[in-house]
Amino acid sequence: MSFEFSRHVNWEERYQTAKRLFMQTQLLVITGASGVGKTHVAEMLHRASDRAGEPLLFHPAAAMTQGLFESQVFGHQKGAFSGAAKDYGGLAGATGRGTLVIEGLEDWPLSVQAKMLRFIQERLYRAVGANHERSFNGRLIFTSRIPLLNLLHENAIREDIYFRLSGSEIELPTLSQRPQDFIPAAEQMRRDLEKEMGISGTHPDQNDFEQLQQMPLPGNYHDLRNRLLQSLLTDMPVTALDIAGESETNPLKLDDLPDTGTLKGDLARVEAVLLERALKLYPHNRKELAKHLGISLRSLLYKLKEHELN
Repeated sequence: MSFEFSRHVNWEERYQTAKRLFMQTQLLVITGASGVGKTHVAEMLHRASDRAGEPLLFHPAAAMTQGLFESQVFGHQKGAFSGAAKDYGGLAGATGRGTLVIEGLEDWPLSVQAKMLRFIQERLYRAVGANHERSFNGRLIFTSRIPLLNLLHENAIREDIYFRLSGSEIELPTLSQRPQDFIPAAEQMRRDLEKEMGISGTHPDQNDFEQLQQMPLPGNYHDLRNRLLQSLLTDMPVTALDIAGESETNPLKLDDLPDTGTLKGDLARVEAVLLERALKLYPHNRKELAKHLGISLRSLLYKLKEHELN
């Protein structure tokens, strides 16, 4: 996506604040719902910085065990664990003076957060199996679908991590909170998709953009891209497409709910239906599906197995 995030006055102020924080403290936490553009903004900030020519590396924290998380970020020495056939410098080493973006702060294992705190504060880290520390010379950006204060209340992050990061948090608005941006963003996204796919047609058109602006898009730009792509591929109006998630036009009634005899059973049935619906949006990408649902990849895989939806 190459559309500008700075059209809305409120967002312009927010973006400039994020930029100042990033340049001055070398640290930023970007929070917001799934699909609001956290990764895109991280890339924008790096490209606009005085280190744009340095590496920009991304690391998804979802579904990472403690050992794998540490090994990927901090590196490991040969023989540190089974399968460590040679030394690996890790993303922290490969970043150099560039930017390391660790996505999914809400999925950080609690067991590694103390080491992450030292990494953030002292810019020091130790590779798995090493007996000496190394210096980190780059900049850090963390992303989270859940605001830091909520993570603290849910005991998902340590209190010391919260207090260290809370002053560096910028929350991105959802599509519905940025009405002035919607149609320009949709128009640019269509142009990007036409270039990416090498095709063009009569749809989506201006009327489609206006129709989309009135629709619920819980996945924000993910949902918008999916609907634009289907309209482009089929050359059909967005209102003619059969896309999961449009049952809002038929309000849920009590008679529609399952009645297994227990609350646990009813919730399980509802969860299975919601998972089936979401699978139609992301049939081949479990990572994006997990983001869309607002859960970790590990939780998603467990639920799919539990409901026999694999």
